[in-house]
Amino acid sequence: MFISLLQAFSSAKDADRFQILPYILYFIKEHGVRSDDNLTKNKTVSAAIDYISANFLTLSGVEAVAENAFVSKEYLCSAFKRETGFTITKYINNLKLNYACHLLLTSDKSITEVATESGFNSITYFGRIFKEEIKTTPLQYRKNKTE
Repeated sequence: MFISLLQAFSSAKDADRFQILPYILYFIKEHGVRSDDNLTKNKTVSAAIDYISANFLTLSGVEAVAENAFVSKEYLCSAFKRETGFTITKYINNLKLNYACHLLLTSDKSITEVATESGFNSITYFGRIFKEEIKTTPLQYRKNKTE
């Protein structure tokens, strides 16, 4: 199921991707993503996905993922993109944004609190990435979805 969700996400238009993301986050939260899910045959990439799934809210960058996988950042970035179709940064940010969307819809937390709890160290970066990927601001997203 997880593979089909990722395939749907990668083939969807930008505006539709964030309708799929809540299902991806729910799946990861409930089941985790393990290397035996056959998302990839590359064991290093599978280990990276496991690590990212467990730690995406606290990850500061690709370097931590590469260190955990005991490979260079360059090798991991290349292998990850080749195997999944996503850059590691995009994958991490999508997980964080999905979690942020969940918080925006299910809590009364401020945008700053949502950004911080979603793993973003900068409210400015969060706002920019949110707008680029979701095509609206976090506040508008909350208003539009709760009306």
